[in-house]
Amino acid sequence: MINLLGSLSLSLRIFIIVIGGVAIALALSHLHHTKERSHLIDGSLTDNASQHLVDIARALSGMQPSARMSALVSLSSEVWSFDYNQDSLISDELFIPEASPVHEVYDSPQVVEKLTSGLDQHAAVIGAWTQTFHDCPSAPRCPIIVSARIRFNDGQKVMLHYNAVPKDRKQHGLFHLIRYGDILVLSFMTVVAWAIVLLSLRPLKRMTKALERFGNDISQPGLDVSGPPEVRLAAETFNAMQGNIRELMAERTHILSSVTHDICTPLTRMRLRIESCSDEDLRSRLRGDIKAIQHLIDEGLELSKSLYSVEQKKSIDLHSLLQSICDDLIDAGYDVAFDESSSNGLVVFGHPLALRRIFDNLLDNAVKYGTSAHVSLSKRENMAWVKIRDIGPGIPEYRLQDVLKPFVRLETSRSRETGGTGLGLSIVANLIKTQGGVIEMTNHPEGGLVVLIGLHLEG
Repeated sequence: MINLLGSLSLSLRIFIIVIGGVAIALALSHLHHTKERSHLIDGSLTDNASQHLVDIARALSGMQPSARMSALVSLSSEVWSFDYNQDSLISDELFIPEASPVHEVYDSPQVVEKLTSGLDQHAAVIGAWTQTFHDCPSAPRCPIIVSARIRFNDGQKVMLHYNAVPKDRKQHGLFHLIRYGDILVLSFMTVVAWAIVLLSLRPLKRMTKALERFGNDISQPGLDVSGPPEVRLAAETFNAMQGNIRELMAERTHILSSVTHDICTPLTRMRLRIESCSDEDLRSRLRGDIKAIQHLIDEGLELSKSLYSVEQKKSIDLHSLLQSICDDLIDAGYDVAFDESSSNGLVVFGHPLALRRIFDNLLDNAVKYGTSAHVSLSKRENMAWVKIRDIGPGIPEYRLQDVLKPFVRLETSRSRETGGTGLGLSIVANLIKTQGGVIEMTNHPEGGLVVLIGLHLEG
């Protein structure tokens, strides 16, 4: 049971606990009500039987012994029975009927008191008992037998038995614990409990969505501080955490910018001093090293900025953006093709410069390391998918995820001479993350690399 609850959502766990508690409370309440009702019915039946015994005994007390016996014989039925002239009735010693596995026998002082009060001087009550049955499998009702041992004024003794059958006492098995009223109450409480669970977990879901948005873009606005004290405290804590992270990211970017600016000064002096070098080959190599250092600094700064963007999000026609980027590359002489039949009118909500940087970088890699690029756009469910395929050597399967990490370069396709720093795809991955999108990389069966970028459509 614990393992089963562990696999359920929090809302279902709370709902099951609440409605389970209500169901148990209803069952216990009904069980208590049934017992109390049974006790009241038993008392009512005993009082009713006692009154019947008083009426019969008073009627028999005015008869002669022989006539009394004839009346008792004619009275015998399923309801009435009697014993007389038995050895057990000769003395006034208290005689108690024997119990059996199917019924219990109880001495009943209450019945003795009621009979004594009702008979007055007409007869004397020697003793009275009640017999209750454990179960009645062959009938829907269990009777209560009230017995009284009476001595009339002429000395004759009789044992009268009255079979009191309740009209509405039925068996109360597990199924009968659930009545129609309980079903209605349980149904109503089910709806109320589910509404309470949804209402209680709404702040948690709101916070979860905010965390998800914040994970993709730390420039997201903070949570609305409202609701119960616990919810307000959680929202305030989240907003404080969000502000601290923003400050840390901004400070890191500022530090990197400052370091970059400070490094540029000695690099400029190095360029000036290199020009005075008489060895042309050495001067050329030093220029390349400085250019590589400058490029690495610029890429590192871009990587730092890729996780924190202050650019405002806008609605962007993805088809038009891709068409524009592909046209620019075609004009520059690269082998790039855009599928004109691709889905048109797909609008995403994101950072325009970041999206252009993403596709510029990926298409630049495709034409540089994969010779050519074929671009297509499609829609699947609530996402727009951009597919970029080249016809190059691809990437080894075990390295497909590694290339998205910083400073990872594939020696088979890149080298220091090509200017690669191993940060380009890391920047792309971070920028896609800030747009709330996904990136997937696979090798095409016929050769080349396929890059899929998924972006959520607006609305």
